[in-house]
Amino acid sequence: MHLRSKIWFLSLILCLQAFGLKAQNSPNRPRVGLVLSGGAAKGLAHIGVLKVLEEAGIPIDMVAGTSMGSIVGGLYALGYSADSLEKIALSQNWAALLLDEVSRDNYSNDEKDEFDKYMVSFPVKDLRPRLPGGLKTGQNISLFLNRLTLPAYSVSDFNQLPRPFLCIAADIVTGDEVVLRKGNLARALRASMAIPSVFTPVQIDNHLLVDGGIVNNFPADHLKEMGADIIIGVNLGFRLHSENELNSLSSILEQSVFFRAAERNKQNQKLVDILIQPDVYKNFTAASFNEAAKLIAEGERAARAVWPQLKALADSLAKYQPSSPPSLPPTPEFLDITSININGLKNVSKSFVLNKIKFDVPGYYSIQEIENAVELLYGTRFFSKVEYALVQNPDSGVNLIFDLDEIDYDLLRVGGKYDSEYKATLLVNTTFRNLFLKGSRLTLDFRLGDLSRIKAAYTIHSALHTARREQWINAPWLLAVFPDVTLSTEFSRYNYYTYSGNIKSALYNISKTNLQLKSTNNFSNSVSLSSDLSLDYSATDAKFVTYNLSESYSHLFASLGTTLLVDTRDSYFVPNRGLYTFLRAEAIQDISSGKNDIEDIVRLIGKWSISLPLVRNKLVLSPQTMIGYNFKPVSVPDYSLYIGGNSIHPVNEGSFPFPGIEYFERSGQAVFVQNVQFQFQMFQNHYIIAQGNMGSAQESIYNLLVNRPFYGVCLSYCYNSIVGPLIISVHSSEIHPAPGFFLSFGYRL
Repeated sequence: MHLRSKIWFLSLILCLQAFGLKAQNSPNRPRVGLVLSGGAAKGLAHIGVLKVLEEAGIPIDMVAGTSMGSIVGGLYALGYSADSLEKIALSQNWAALLLDEVSRDNYSNDEKDEFDKYMVSFPVKDLRPRLPGGLKTGQNISLFLNRLTLPAYSVSDFNQLPRPFLCIAADIVTGDEVVLRKGNLARALRASMAIPSVFTPVQIDNHLLVDGGIVNNFPADHLKEMGADIIIGVNLGFRLHSENELNSLSSILEQSVFFRAAERNKQNQKLVDILIQPDVYKNFTAASFNEAAKLIAEGERAARAVWPQLKALADSLAKYQPSSPPSLPPTPEFLDITSININGLKNVSKSFVLNKIKFDVPGYYSIQEIENAVELLYGTRFFSKVEYALVQNPDSGVNLIFDLDEIDYDLLRVGGKYDSEYKATLLVNTTFRNLFLKGSRLTLDFRLGDLSRIKAAYTIHSALHTARREQWINAPWLLAVFPDVTLSTEFSRYNYYTYSGNIKSALYNISKTNLQLKSTNNFSNSVSLSSDLSLDYSATDAKFVTYNLSESYSHLFASLGTTLLVDTRDSYFVPNRGLYTFLRAEAIQDISSGKNDIEDIVRLIGKWSISLPLVRNKLVLSPQTMIGYNFKPVSVPDYSLYIGGNSIHPVNEGSFPFPGIEYFERSGQAVFVQNVQFQFQMFQNHYIIAQGNMGSAQESIYNLLVNRPFYGVCLSYCYNSIVGPLIISVHSSEIHPAPGFFLSFGYRL
């Protein structure tokens, strides 16, 4: 062949190849859409389907979903891979997340004191029981979704996500379908899965939204409207239950919620090119979140059942230029917060909120700091729900928006306890918020039994904020330390024995009236510093057993004290982790009229413990140290320091427990108790607790250091029931070597 002819022929071949390549690079590839139905826990099967779609190499261009399908689909549209979603699903504590279990850490120290006491709580409004809009507010799920969707905080149009996305909700007022295509992604996902009567509705624009499954549980029609040429659908139902199958709460709830959408589901299935239907009705329920691995595997199995169709689709799309799967946008480490908006305030002041979160704007804050602010607000118990959203400002920076639902009801709480020492005790509490002043709390406590008490406490939470520093130029420190203020009064009656050696020497019956003004700085939910000024009137009837004598006397005491409290324990009774520190310094003076022998008392009390999880939290080591010191000998029993008993005596801060010794059996000017506890969880809520103790009560610190302490051991079984712990103990000590037994049921006093 001629050289010129060869060149012409090669040029023609290259042109044809170039034309072919151009055809492969054509942007006119059919657009593939994915629609995911609702199904609560069964929706985790969607993740298994996604794993197979990625394996087949099918590009997904757009996503639509409802309820759990909206959560999986929305995160996939954002750029999470199937493997990432699987890791999230398998590592998540779904019970704590969806059941709104609030950890003890989320309560402020003053609220923790109430957290561990009561068996039941009743919301009351206008002296009538009040029912909430849903069993759960979705507080935890909202934080969870905000954290996962943080990469999309600046996206307000879901078409701008790596994969365009929409989800379905229902207006509970009108019953209309609402298609969510814009706004805050986390809030849209939360609205789409708000099952009526289970989760409270979500307000978006002018709509009060609930689970979209009641109107359109399989929104293939809207995916078609988005422009999908090929639709892959994953349908988990809904299959109508027969009469015989309606034998559980979940089946009845599911039927009532999704019955209306059943016919539309059938119509939308006709729009789907490849339909995948995981068999999740036989062995799973809407609450099977603890079987995430099995559900994901079932989704994978169902997708492989249609593998020939999936592979054929993948092959037909292979002639087009391959596109890289969308990746998850980067998550910002810090956010430039330039403004803060607070919505939903009625009775609580804005300054109260700002003082609690202590954000100075503009400023850079991490997502963890924002979540900590949410927990601080939620821990005040002024709000039933605290949510946040991040909105990109047009110029620069981020607007942080808090959406708050104020608690508009009061609480009636009831508790009780029985133990071997003080028998049965009934606790009743009522709590009123925003009474007389915004940001206030009034509590009334009634304790009926051998340790009886009536107490009223009114707390005014501080309402200053560090951003107003310019108003306090002459005293900027005042703003940083401005405290919460509590005025309380208490009347109590109790009795106890004192001992001479191991013999009971006197029985004291005490009636006590207290008036206290206290200021508290809550630096966080776990750290507080308080100072208090108190007046105590104490009337005592003493019966001296040895001499068969009786004596009655009264005192009026004035005291000034300060207390540092650190409490990060996840449980009061059976902590798996956390630190507890109680340090108190107190000066007391007898100011009784006509008293010539005015007695000054200065004492220090310290209690410290830490819980260290071992062996996957099944075994917990908890050392504890307790010390007390009176600077001068004390003749008034109320302010002496004591060792003994199985629990801290609720009317005497100077009482240190020591199983195997009676309450108040050992006393001294300087006391010390050290114990080491091993807590083993046999199975859920059942524990074996072994404890070794040593202690000493002396007349000076020197004697405390040089004299030999006494020892004791205690072995307990604890069942942590929903109405309080049941504790059965056997103990022994050097003072009382014979085994002793202790029984306790119910929360603490």
